[in-house]
Amino acid sequence: MSESLCQLSTHIIMKIKNLSSQDKKKIYTIIEKAKSGGASELSNLFVSDSKLPIRNKCSDNVNTDDFNFLEKVRLVQQHGLWHVHAGFYNDRFNSYPISNGFKVSTSGQDLVSQWLVHYKKRDDNKVDFVDLKAHPPLNVLDININSD
Repeated sequence: MSESLCQLSTHIIMKIKNLSSQDKKKIYTIIEKAKSGGASELSNLFVSDSKLPIRNKCSDNVNTDDFNFLEKVRLVQQHGLWHVHAGFYNDRFNSYPISNGFKVSTSGQDLVSQWLVHYKKRDDNKVDFVDLKAHPPLNVLDININSD
C-alpha cells in the first residue's frame, strides 16, 4: 500500500460492495473523514440529528476473564486495531432504532451501532480499513487484518 492517509483492504471493499446504497453512504462518510484527516478525524464523526459523536475506539477492551485475553490484546497492540461504529444493523436484530441506525451508548457519551468498521491505526494520521462486522460479540481474532 502507498503511504496515503487512508487505505482500504480488498476484503473490506468486497464487503462494502454487498451493502445497501444507504449503508454504503455511511461507510463512505467514514472513509471520506479518514481521507481528510486520518485517524484523528474519526473521533469527530457526528450524525446530523445528534450532538453526540459516533463511537470510535481502540479494540483492546477485552474481558480479562476471556480465555484468549492475552492473544487478543497482543493482536490489537501489534496491529493497532481500532473500530468505529458504522450506523446500521441487521433488521432481525433491530435494537438500534434511533435515526441513522445508532443509539445512545449506555454511558450516554456517544452513539453506537451493531456494525463496526475495523481499521489499523498506523498513527494519528494514517489508517487501513480492513473489515466490517456486526457485534456483539466483538472478537478481534475474527477480524480480517490483512491490509492488501
